[in-house]
Amino acid sequence: MDIVQTVKPIRFIGKPYLASMLDENGSLTSAWQEMTASGALGQLDQLADNTGQEKNRTTLVVFSPYAFVAWVGALLPLDTKVPAGLNRLDLPESQAAILEASASVPMLQLPLSSIISLAMGKIAKQGVSLPEHLGQTDKPYFLERYALDDNLETIRVKQQVYLGQENSNGDETYLD
Repeated sequence: MDIVQTVKPIRFIGKPYLASMLDENGSLTSAWQEMTASGALGQLDQLADNTGQEKNRTTLVVFSPYAFVAWVGALLPLDTKVPAGLNRLDLPESQAAILEASASVPMLQLPLSSIISLAMGKIAKQGVSLPEHLGQTDKPYFLERYALDDNLETIRVKQQVYLGQENSNGDETYLD
């Protein structure tokens, strides 16, 4: 499988967390616990069932020139209705560098910076040219998606970096 592939448009549904809201070790463990306790993950699993999609737990990181927002939730079809209390971000069709492997446990307790750094290093070793500053591209997205079976057991992990065009006009305004 080629590491660079075209990904189709997809909807991310979940909750955004600012960098200042990460756990002391830089992870999103508390955010995932909050989503579980609130019943939001159960709602997302039901939406996956209703749309014939694989259940998943996905972290989406949206970079800007000086910061990032980390989202926790799930990937679902574009036309999926967003449950009350959750937000959505529709991701565009794009070229993306993709890593995929079997997994039995989601590594949600790892520092986000370590997850991203390791993935970017593996992608670069495959010869993929990555932007110098992901937050200064027109598609500043990193995803880590854990696919789940019907018993909510983790079966594989997919990490992807969207390969957008770098903004070279000097305008560092972040556009939605």
